[in-house]
Amino acid sequence: MFHLFMGLFGIKQSSFRMQAKMASWQKFQEEHERQSRILSSGKLMSLPRSRSDPVVPETYVHQINHDGHAQGAVRWAPRQVSIEDGVPGCPRKGTCSRALARKHRMEYKALGKVLKIVLGYWFVCHALGTLVFYLYFKLGHGEIEDKFREEGLRPMHHALYLSASSFQNNGLVMTPSSVMDFVRSPILLTTIGALIILGNTGLPIMVRLIAAIWRRSTRPHSETRKVLDFLMEHPRRCFTHMFPAVHTMWLMLVVVGLNVLGTIVILIQDFHSPAFKGLHAHEILGNAFFQTVSTRTAGMNSINIAQLSQGTTFFMAVMMYFSTTPTVVTMRLSAATHELDITGRVEGVEETVLTGSENSLKGQARRYLTQDATYLVVICFLICCFEQRNFARAAKDPSPDSDGIYTDFGFFKVLFELLSAYGTCGLSLGYENQTFSFSGVWSEASQLLLVFTMILGRLRGLPDSIDASVRAAMTTDDDGVKEEEYDFVHF
Repeated sequence: MFHLFMGLFGIKQSSFRMQAKMASWQKFQEEHERQSRILSSGKLMSLPRSRSDPVVPETYVHQINHDGHAQGAVRWAPRQVSIEDGVPGCPRKGTCSRALARKHRMEYKALGKVLKIVLGYWFVCHALGTLVFYLYFKLGHGEIEDKFREEGLRPMHHALYLSASSFQNNGLVMTPSSVMDFVRSPILLTTIGALIILGNTGLPIMVRLIAAIWRRSTRPHSETRKVLDFLMEHPRRCFTHMFPAVHTMWLMLVVVGLNVLGTIVILIQDFHSPAFKGLHAHEILGNAFFQTVSTRTAGMNSINIAQLSQGTTFFMAVMMYFSTTPTVVTMRLSAATHELDITGRVEGVEETVLTGSENSLKGQARRYLTQDATYLVVICFLICCFEQRNFARAAKDPSPDSDGIYTDFGFFKVLFELLSAYGTCGLSLGYENQTFSFSGVWSEASQLLLVFTMILGRLRGLPDSIDASVRAAMTTDDDGVKEEEYDFVHF
């Protein structure tokens, strides 16, 4: 079973390091033989180079001696493609700067496969989610029908809206109490949680899994099989959210581990909490799992989180700060590894992947988690200064409507609100049992700072440079002017 699972994701059982060395040595030998044939023939031409070819100096022949030996000079320069090399797409003899090599053509065909996978995946997830929600609303409990009748909602509209909001991780629901009306519906909460995962951190895992299943269902040596083989071996050339096999496995383990850990923390800390009062054991388990999944990205809540213990809410604040860290770190790590893979190494395998270098896993995670730490500290300090009167009033005259655990206006509630904004989650501990969030009673200056924090949170997931999967292949003509390589490929 283990070997079947490893093979499904495309993880080979042989040594990755040996494959890398053999591939690099083979490419070097091929390039060396090509250069030797050029020197022996004396032709004024150069060889094509694709993105995966090793970086080697080019040799240009200047003259032929009387004894028949060639004299050349070695220099670094872009090379042009000759029709004598058998590259398809050259319209005339001589050099052809716009010809796409075979691997480039395969790359564009793989883009078509990725497009089909993503569109089909998006449609199926929305359709299944809408169907499950509609059947539950239509055939569900009587209190749900009464609730919809009071709010003036239609089951189909609510099902479609909830499915889209869950998959897109927006956190918006047509009812004012989020999904607290479904607190006794673990099946519905599990479906929402599954859509949240499939639309965010689980997307790279599912895309590669679908590609692997599609590849296994095709005939060997067929054109589709070759394209899917290329896609599985070079995923970062085609899609930003499709990773090599090793990185995909790492992402899956992290996502599963975080969700299991969060569920265990909630069960241990708040199994007998007032937030779960009157619920059965399986309903508590379903709500704990849903709240863990929803906390990091979606921001929905099925229970009153202000009634949870401080240990649980602190863990939730940390999870909101992490947000999409596993996916973004894996994306940046695979992008950095891809830039090194064009030298001939096997994609996804890098010797410094677990060390403390700049492009390693540890280095990428440290950069992502600490890039805005200074801004957050300054913003938190300014909000505390602007809300000094509210802090003093809450300490002097507590409100009888306060939840009791976190007081009306405390520092932890400010910190929780700030981290929720930075993680773009939308969760709040509330204020005196009001329907709006805790930031609703802040001053205008503090609210503007919170808006700036949300913008920081949205921007921290941007790449540091142009991703390799969206970078066009470039070449240089005789005049040294760069021009893009374009060609039409039918998918």
